[in-house]
Amino acid sequence: MPGGKFFVDSNVVLYALGDDLPKKFIAATLLAAHPTLSTQVLAETTHVARRKLGFSVEQVQGALASFHSDVEICVITEAVFDDSLSIALQYGYSTYDSLILAAALASMCETLYSEDMQHGQIIHGKLTIINPFKILTA
Repeated sequence: MPGGKFFVDSNVVLYALGDDLPKKFIAATLLAAHPTLSTQVLAETTHVARRKLGFSVEQVQGALASFHSDVEICVITEAVFDDSLSIALQYGYSTYDSLILAAALASMCETLYSEDMQHGQIIHGKLTIINPFKILTA
């Protein structure tokens, strides 16, 4: 599925942990292909896994550890945060979505896999947003 360097949003990671088997398969395939994700994605995944999926802290640790060696982590810096504000202004995305986009751009990714953003949109002429689950809803 992925070609070139790519970034995954927290929704992709959460589907890898969930029970929706078609989405779980797609998400697990993406995570096995050495994506980039940010510290924000780790935090959001942890929060939702604990609050909505009922995971304990130990379960979250185990789940994240199961793919942690296969991913590159982008740390959110002041520069990434500043770029996210410009993205929010230019493209109208929320603060958190803009931070994901800015982290993907800072990591030199060509593709962002996310269910929550505009499928096919190109950000700054460099980053294409792809909904990896679109084939399931088509």
